Amino acid sequence: MILTSRNPDCHRHASSTQPVELEGLPESDAQELLFRAANIPSDQQHLVRKDAQSVAALLQSHPLALIQAGAYVSYGHCSLAEYPRVFERQRRRLLEYRPSQAQSRYRDVYATFEASAEVLQSSQNEAAKDALQLLPVLGICAASRLPEELFQAGWEGVQSIIAGNATSYGDLDRLTQWHISHLPPLLQASTDVWDPFRLVEAISLLKKFSLVSTDTYKGFLSVSMHPLTNAWARDRLDRTAQINAWLATGCLVAISFQDKTLWNNHGRQLQPHLEALMSWDVGDVFASQPRPESTSVLMNCGWLLNEMRMDSKLLDFMSNLRTYLTLNEVIVDPGWLGVYDLFARNLSNCGQIREAVQMQRQIVQIKEQTLPEDD
Repeated sequence: MILTSRNPDCHRHASSTQPVELEGLPESDAQELLFRAANIPSDQQHLVRKDAQSVAALLQSHPLALIQAGAYVSYGHCSLAEYPRVFERQRRRLLEYRPSQAQSRYRDVYATFEASAEVLQSSQNEAAKDALQLLPVLGICAASRLPEELFQAGWEGVQSIIAGNATSYGDLDRLTQWHISHLPPLLQASTDVWDPFRLVEAISLLKKFSLVSTDTYKGFLSVSMHPLTNAWARDRLDRTAQINAWLATGCLVAISFQDKTLWNNHGRQLQPHLEALMSWDVGDVFASQPRPESTSVLMNCGWLLNEMRMDSKLLDFMSNLRTYLTLNEVIVDPGWLGVYDLFARNLSNCGQIREAVQMQRQIVQIKEQTLPEDD
């Protein structure tokens, strides 16, 4: 008898000691399914095989997603070659596109995930509530491995802020109780000792519904998502909820910056999550949140980009930040020295030495003018 389940705990019912984990379809099978769903004749398939490979890779050979992609193409909405670009622009519509044939029991890919979320929403226990709070945070992050240590570093950073010994580059990136209050509640920021119990339980519950996967990376627990699940966790939220999720994630990342060891040891693993966080429009954040507190989150994340030498990403971010703060690109505003300090360092790292030196000179002059005179 063959038993299949989305619940990993069911492996205990298997006669074999090693259950078989089913991932996406093999590459050849994924392409064949896509060709059939797209009604591409066999004598023409060799002409678009590379395009089919790209689409299958984009959807990680997810059968339901491949059927929907093929149906979308077969109705003439786009070609296989155009699908990846259209997918990024209209992800929600494409994943909810329902071909009249080959419908799953849950009708579409997003609906299969939403069915699991509804079960969590109907539950009143703490783990289910924590799982629903964690899900948007994971949606803001990238789909790749996210180390559990990030949450512990966030908790430890809270203790530094409360004790008054948190480090900062200046007033603009100083973190306060406001930032602590926006952390996910499962972090239990007010407790005296770090306790990962609620976090682990929330992750375990999401894993039971196949919404996340876990593994051990370099000896540490990490959680990841299928790219489609990651997209759904973000797309299911309305705009206000998305900004709130971004803020919770941003505060977690900013506060975790207090733990330099975390970012030194896991920088490469954390990089895609920082990139995903910083890809959001600064204007959306400022439109709904207090500007000083939002700037503190953004500045801490900006310094992280600088520390990790993600120079081009930081340059784009600084350009957007200056635009929304209406700051002059050449003349330094004394009220925003921290922004210009980070900008000058970024310009230097990007090889724009002359501009960086001119800006640093202005910063030094302003600081000298504002220093108290000796008695």
